[in-house]
Amino acid sequence: MRCQKFFDKKNTLFLSYLSFFAVFSFAYYFLSSKNSFYSGIIGIILIILYPVGAFFYGYKTGDRFRSPLAGIVSYTFLILFISLLVNFQNPLSSGYLLLFAGYHLALLICLGIIGFLASGREKLHLIAAGILSVIWFLIFISGIS
Repeated sequence: MRCQKFFDKKNTLFLSYLSFFAVFSFAYYFLSSKNSFYSGIIGIILIILYPVGAFFYGYKTGDRFRSPLAGIVSYTFLILFISLLVNFQNPLSSGYLLLFAGYHLALLICLGIIGFLASGREKLHLIAAGILSVIWFLIFISGIS
């Protein structure tokens, strides 16, 4: 009975969504470490897919609990792989770690709100989620150096 409940449609979709972003984030990490041309293409795809994925996942499922969680956890994979790529030189004295954490925390919160708003399926909430998706994209681009 528990196994059947675990593999219901919403849980399966949630795990598939997270697996997709985990694989793409790992591919980005692997190709970036090899200085591959394709890492740039996968990076652009990921930048676009994070807010779009959170929006459509929330809209498709209508689940107000899993939708913000899906947006937040999917982006966490990228943060983990970026933290493996970036070599912080004395992070406590230079403040890089604090800037890194604050920047990505803001992006995580935005993705969670996008998923939550889209799961409401109301016109005003969908418009707000769309605007927040554009804001997320602009915040992400502003942090690239």
